[in-house]
Amino acid sequence: LRRATVSTSASTPWKQSSASNTDETVYAVREEFKADEIDGENVKRSDLQLMVAASGLSVTPIAGDRIIDGATSYRVVNVDTLMPASTAITHTLQVRE
Repeated sequence: LRRATVSTSASTPWKQSSASNTDETVYAVREEFKADEIDGENVKRSDLQLMVAASGLSVTPIAGDRIIDGATSYRVVNVDTLMPASTAITHTLQVRE
């Protein structure tokens, strides 16, 4: 999981002063979307679902994060968190190449 962080100065908030990446290793179960879930707009045919265990993560995945798998980089489009009784169990990520 890669999160890009951009810093700005208070005097020039429109100007990027620095950028950095924070990487965290995650293990995921990969699934393809079912045909009836693909609408071509919100869910594209090439999108994937990744189920990630929430325990042990130092960050909560958000849209815009990246998943790097070998030479392939996926952008996190959507995150659905299973959270009964205010405890996160899993994050299901919709990712797109």
